[in-house]
Amino acid sequence: MVFGTDYFTLLARSFVAMFGPMSLPTHYYIYETYYRIFIIGLLVCVIPVGRGLYLSWQDQKRRFFFNGCMVLACAIPIFLCVYYSYTWDFQPQGRYLMPMLPAFMYFVTLGLRKACFLLQELADKIKCRSLAEKIPAILMGLLIFFTAAALLYSVFFVVVPYYTGG
Repeated sequence: MVFGTDYFTLLARSFVAMFGPMSLPTHYYIYETYYRIFIIGLLVCVIPVGRGLYLSWQDQKRRFFFNGCMVLACAIPIFLCVYYSYTWDFQPQGRYLMPMLPAFMYFVTLGLRKACFLLQELADKIKCRSLAEKIPAILMGLLIFFTAAALLYSVFFVVVPYYTGG
């Protein structure tokens, strides 16, 4: 039932943005951009660079335990959501994944921070020191601009026209 349908597509889309009675999706490119941000953040998160970038006050054993707890905090809501939908009520709604949001965004943010670190190292190697100092500000500024633009688009071009009948 869950695996032969578009359950995971609807679950992922509603985790990002799905409005009304799960019938108002936002623009396709908003979903794709968020998915790419999540994927880049999660992939770069596992690269072992920048040891002093996070939790530097803890020893390696505590960091490993903390990250393991964060992985569990992401995996448990996904498992429970799929299990509930498979056994009880078929509802592919991303709101059931919201308990994992702090842990999930911890890994995405850590990955984006490591990506900025890697880009800074690359800029240093090609002798662009002025660019290397500005990379985190530029990337985070673009991320904030995209988030604000996606919000405004979703509200004023999807939600408002639907509820005003326009």
